[in-house]
Amino acid sequence: MDFYGYIDNARMPSGFKPSGITRDHYLDVIEICVGAYDREILEKRLPHEGGMVDDIHSYSRIACGIAALISNGRLMEYEPLWHKMMEALCNDFHRRTPPTTLDFALKETMLAFKAMKPFISPGTQAHWLGLLGKIDPFRCFSNVDGNQEWEHIRNWNIYAMAGYYLLETEGAADSTELFERHWDHQFRYFDENGMYIDPHAPVLYDLTTRVQAQLITGYGYKGKFSARLDDNLKKGALSTLFYQSSAFELPFGGRSNQFLFNESLLAANFEYEASRWKREGNMKLAGMYKRAARKAILSIERWLKADGGARQIKNFYPIESKYGTESYGYYDKYMMTLGCFLFIGYPFADDSIEEFPCPAELGGYMFNTGDFFHKVFANCGSYSIEVDTSADLMYDATGLGRIHRTDAPTEIALSASSGELHHTRYETPGCSEENMALGPGWETDDEIIFLAGASDRESQSFEYLKNSFGSDAEFIEFVESFRNGLETKMEDVRANADSVHFRIDCKGPALPGITGLSESYSLTKDGLQVECVLKGCGGNKIFYMVPAFLTNGRADSEISVCGGTLSVKAMGWEYSVVTDGKFIDTGTILGNRNGKYKKYVAERKSDRIKVGFRISRIMEEDNEPE
Repeated sequence: MDFYGYIDNARMPSGFKPSGITRDHYLDVIEICVGAYDREILEKRLPHEGGMVDDIHSYSRIACGIAALISNGRLMEYEPLWHKMMEALCNDFHRRTPPTTLDFALKETMLAFKAMKPFISPGTQAHWLGLLGKIDPFRCFSNVDGNQEWEHIRNWNIYAMAGYYLLETEGAADSTELFERHWDHQFRYFDENGMYIDPHAPVLYDLTTRVQAQLITGYGYKGKFSARLDDNLKKGALSTLFYQSSAFELPFGGRSNQFLFNESLLAANFEYEASRWKREGNMKLAGMYKRAARKAILSIERWLKADGGARQIKNFYPIESKYGTESYGYYDKYMMTLGCFLFIGYPFADDSIEEFPCPAELGGYMFNTGDFFHKVFANCGSYSIEVDTSADLMYDATGLGRIHRTDAPTEIALSASSGELHHTRYETPGCSEENMALGPGWETDDEIIFLAGASDRESQSFEYLKNSFGSDAEFIEFVESFRNGLETKMEDVRANADSVHFRIDCKGPALPGITGLSESYSLTKDGLQVECVLKGCGGNKIFYMVPAFLTNGRADSEISVCGGTLSVKAMGWEYSVVTDGKFIDTGTILGNRNGKYKKYVAERKSDRIKVGFRISRIMEEDNEPE
């Protein structure tokens, strides 16, 4: 996609209204995050004399959030506690050896130090920097040359290099050797779009890795690797600007997805880029990034300000249920991750930059990431969709996994697909282990199978389960039991302000019983139209899976079905699906990180089926009691 051509042609629409927020709003969000932690419990978590911090990963992030607020004149009563936390942190790093999470914690500790530096006595500064200066990166960090095999040196390593470089800017370290031994290796993992390829290409780990890396250039690095790093950061940020949804959220895909900190990373990245493009004199692009940053952080307020307390993930199940979270995605770490990641962007936030509508709200484009991330994004008329062409079934399913409309609750249609192995990675109790996505199916050997379960083996992170098998042979048999081997090709791409159209052709051994299929997508202000065609089909029926929203843990839906029309009403909105087939209620309950869905299947006696999707606000009179 020609990003710069799109930007040059973008025009300010009539009636445009700025978001109305400033960088102080980011502090409001950080204050909500800090408020999620009981101050007395934080006091009790301080280590005894000579002891170590209980969880340095989360503890450093909490300290960073508190520093962000105190340094801006908020929560001043926390200052004595913060000093004790920093003393404990600074005296901790040099005493630990891998395996640890120090790779993450130094960056937060240094951001906290920098924020509070004007308010710390010179003696205390020297003392803390002296303790941190004892860090040997090749002894203390886990993800470095000598402590880890090269193929596994990925995002942790960039976190570590960012933290160590921040320490260097305070005169207490020298990152030269650390950079010399790792950056040439790391540059191999930036694709042609500047997106960072962590193992199995989760979208979140593209963004979070680049946001940590921007601290290095953002805090003044001009060394040997700065030009290549900056070029990748610039390209990657443009990709991010165009993969943000029309609801201003990060795409689904892979691990750590659907947590609120995803959007704080968007804001941090966009604020950095807004300042960059202001310096370069491109105020339109600077304004787009500014707008996208603010809209990203506004998009998560419904979970931040929820009754019963802020959530760290996009559902309303009780926090203690851990619904939708990985084992490492616990509240203590990821609630504050939202705040401290947002604080990465805060120093770069320039309120003098005037907002310009961002691509997520202007629409009229299609962006294909290519094979590494295997995602297709389309946006038009306040709608956006995301298609996964070769899912990692540990988390996601192949096919149409997201339909968003601006202002509508993102889970009302579907915000994220769910792979059949998701139950091994995160919690969805009471739900089937089937793949969940919008997409076609067909009969083979008296069984209905769906595109959702087809993928390319190379995109699947099955090795996470390898240790649970008794032998390599058993593991290989397990892997080969899945429908592997899927080839996809984009065809007939047309995009303008009024409509976006494209076709995805699929073939390969992952599609038994047919020689291939095609899915044609047409997106306009009136919604989405999809036509699916089976090729070489021995049967006489085609099917289409539609997960219908049941609950997000708090709001429940009202579902009605009549022939080829399905309606889901919830939260003041209606999601309607119309097909030239007939809907069947399977009775199966499916789950993703956002909540629970009921599996409906449209059936048609043909080799092709049409399905239309629309999301609309329910008029007030429709909500009146009878």
